[in-house]
Amino acid sequence: MATKRLVTLRKYREFKALYDGDRGTVKGISDKHLVVLIKRNGLDRNRFGITAGRKVGKAVVRNKVRRRVREILRNYFLSDKNAAEIVYMYTFDFVIIIKPSATGIDFWELNGGLKRLLDKQLKPYEKRENYG
Repeated sequence: MATKRLVTLRKYREFKALYDGDRGTVKGISDKHLVVLIKRNGLDRNRFGITAGRKVGKAVVRNKVRRRVREILRNYFLSDKNAAEIVYMYTFDFVIIIKPSATGIDFWELNGGLKRLLDKQLKPYEKRENYG
């Protein structure tokens, strides 16, 4: 059974658009382990970028944390029943920046933190039914 893949940001200019974006178009939120930046992209799908600098650790450590974040995103956007039922008004580019403290926590703590940040960022963009 093939797993669904996330569409990723690959080019420097795609990342730079979120890093250097103005406060009106790029929304950012962080906790002690992660930073999440989002920007509406006008495409038909969400795109994701994950970054971890050298301060996070050596390549093996950085890749381990990136794999964990990628799996959390895959579960949140592609297979999580709660998120799959929610329809958003727009599609976004996401950049998740991993802080050095993320290497010292387990998967479930990272999972809870990232989902909390995503829920907070995406809440205003949910499509709501008209009641009444």
